[in-house]
Amino acid sequence: MADGSLVRTVKYLGRDHYAVPVVCMVGNSVVWSISAEGPEFVPAETLQNSPPESWNGRHAVTDHPAQGSASANTPGYLESSSFGTLFNTGFVGGNLVSEAWIDPARVESVGELAQSVLSRCLAGESVEVSIGAFVLIEMTEGEYNGQKYVGIWRDIVSDHLAMLPVNHTGACSVEMGCG
Repeated sequence: MADGSLVRTVKYLGRDHYAVPVVCMVGNSVVWSISAEGPEFVPAETLQNSPPESWNGRHAVTDHPAQGSASANTPGYLESSSFGTLFNTGFVGGNLVSEAWIDPARVESVGELAQSVLSRCLAGESVEVSIGAFVLIEMTEGEYNGQKYVGIWRDIVSDHLAMLPVNHTGACSVEMGCG
C-alpha cells in the first residue's frame, strides 16, 4: 500500500527533491511489455544480475517514448518529459527497487503529467511505473504460476523509469507489486 510518509526530502544539485521509494520490477513474474510479442518471464536472478549502478542516474519520465523500443535518453525527450533521477537502486526481496528523486522545478517545467505524479506520491496514492530497458530475451515457451510466456529475460540494460499517467498500467502493475 502506498504511504506518502515514506517520501522524504533530499538535497540534490543544491535544491530540495522528493525521494520516492519505487518497486521497479518484481522478480519471478510474467509481464507483457510494450514491444514484446507475448508475455515474458522475468527471473529474479536476471534482476539481481543487473547492476544497481546501471539504474542509478537514469531518468524518471512521464511515459515511454512513442516508439516502445526507443531510448528516452535523447535531449528532446528528456527536456520534455524528465522530472527526476533514480538513486539507491538495489535488489531487495526478489525485486528491483529504487528511489525516484523528483525535482519540483522540473515537475513544473514538464507540466501536468509530472505534476499529477508528484501529487499522487505526496498523497500516498499508488503510481503505476514501467521500466524502460533493452532486454536480451531467450525465446523459450513455458509457464510460471499458471501464466504462459513466450520468452525469458536473460539480460537487462537500463534506460529509464516511466512514472505513468492516471489510468495507465505498467507491464509490472501495482496489482503485481510494482509502483
